[in-house]
Amino acid sequence: MQQHPRELAGNWLEQARRDLDAARYLHEGARYDAACFAAQQAAEKALKAALIWLAGDRPRTHQLGVLIEEVASHRPDAVEALGDLAGLDPYYVTTRYPDAIGGGVPGAAFFAPEGRLALERASRAVAYVAGLLPPPLAP
Repeated sequence: MQQHPRELAGNWLEQARRDLDAARYLHEGARYDAACFAAQQAAEKALKAALIWLAGDRPRTHQLGVLIEEVASHRPDAVEALGDLAGLDPYYVTTRYPDAIGGGVPGAAFFAPEGRLALERASRAVAYVAGLLPPPLAP
């Protein structure tokens, strides 16, 4: 059975919220690499929730810049509200793979300021999308 777009978009947004919560937890535990990755995932899933609601589907990409452009085609204010989210794009790879950072391990290459900025950006994305979606359907 296919989910109603409102329910599907709501599920994506709920997962974005969970990823954001995980990012905060990881940041508090000084796991800044994992916090940055979880923040990128929260932003990505929030944007995909918006696209499911606005367009009925989502692109199969991890590039936040592409997702922002898609959201902006329906909501022009998205560029101003979310334009700097693309700064989280590198975290999809660099936080997880040692050969993506030019040596060493990602866990030793990320610090609190990067984590805080990633959390701020992801929080803004989740809040923006939460403002677009209607409340969940009653059971």
